[in-house]
Amino acid sequence: MQNRSKFRTITFLMLTTLFVIVSGCEGVDPLDEYRSQGAPIVQRLTPDSAIIGVSVALQGEGFLPLKGEGKVTVNCKVDGGAQEAVIDSWSDTVIQFRVPTSATLNARFPVSVVNDNGVKCPYDVYLTVLSGLPEDLEEHTQIIE
Repeated sequence: MQNRSKFRTITFLMLTTLFVIVSGCEGVDPLDEYRSQGAPIVQRLTPDSAIIGVSVALQGEGFLPLKGEGKVTVNCKVDGGAQEAVIDSWSDTVIQFRVPTSATLNARFPVSVVNDNGVKCPYDVYLTVLSGLPEDLEEHTQIIE
C-alpha cells in the first residue's frame, strides 16, 4: 500500500512539473531574442525558385527602412562562392533582389540578409536557380507589395 502511495505522489509531482514547464513555454517566440538584438528576420522567399535575372522577394521584419550598408548574399556557386545580389527595392519588411547572373543552374543555394546595422539574419533561406531563357523572365517575375 505504501509503495502505491509513493508511486501516486511521484507521478503527481512529475505531471505537475511537466505542466509547469509546458505552460511556461506557451507564447514564447524563439526569434524574440534575435529581434531584441536588432536582427533581420526572414519569414518567406517568394518565389523560392527562379531563373537568372528574375526579381524575387524576401518578406520579413527588421530589414530597416533604408538599405544603406545592408545586403543580400546568394551563395550561388556549387563550389561555395557567394555573390551580393542586385537590390531592386528595400523596405523594413520586403527586399526585392535579382537572382545573380553567375548562379549555377538547377541548384539550390542559401540566401543571407544583413541589415544596415550590420546584423545578419540568424538563419538562411534557400533559393533554387532554374534553367530558363530571358523570354521566360516576365512569366517568373512577381511583385510583392
